[in-house]
Amino acid sequence: NLSLDEDCSSVITASQLLEGEIMTELYTVTIFTQQGQNIGNTITGQYIGQTLKGRVKDNCTGNVCFTDIVVSDALAPTISCQDIFVPCAVSNTDPYYLRDQLGITNAVPTVGENCGPYTLTHVDNWVEIPCGQTFNGIPNLSGYIKRFWSIKDPSNNTNFCTQYVYYQRVSLYDLTLPSDITLGCNNATSTAPTVTGAPYLLA
Repeated sequence: NLSLDEDCSSVITASQLLEGEIMTELYTVTIFTQQGQNIGNTITGQYIGQTLKGRVKDNCTGNVCFTDIVVSDALAPTISCQDIFVPCAVSNTDPYYLRDQLGITNAVPTVGENCGPYTLTHVDNWVEIPCGQTFNGIPNLSGYIKRFWSIKDPSNNTNFCTQYVYYQRVSLYDLTLPSDITLGCNNATSTAPTVTGAPYLLA
């Protein structure tokens, strides 16, 4: 079996196909598909799951031999999580909302995969923290999400990481109040907060 490397390809040498110690420069390796197409001596990700035919030719004698090469991807994807903090006023816990709308870049893990597409999923576990208590040495939390991330590639190689999303309690002093406005007795302007303004929090 041949497992492709970090760039999802592998240059095949005679030492990989022949037994014993040999001088690779004395041999020429050629790989053929099941349909007999010559693809040179480099195997790429498009052949994962296929059995190719490897030919080794002795450049001195002209003798050749053949062997089967089963192509696979045995490298698991990489994934790295970082814990993040958000105000407890944020109700949308979706990591892509936190990243794309709130600008929290570490809300989604950093991943790497050598052979193309991958599937990234997560499972959340919410824990509420009573007032006055701490978690992981962190005070002033209303709760946290323990987020279990998993990544899988087309060859079913998997990897995992765990991320904590800490929800920080918000003080009245953290709020920004709207500016004062003056309305006359006969002023038809609505006094609804949607018109006059409402307190808000800068995330």
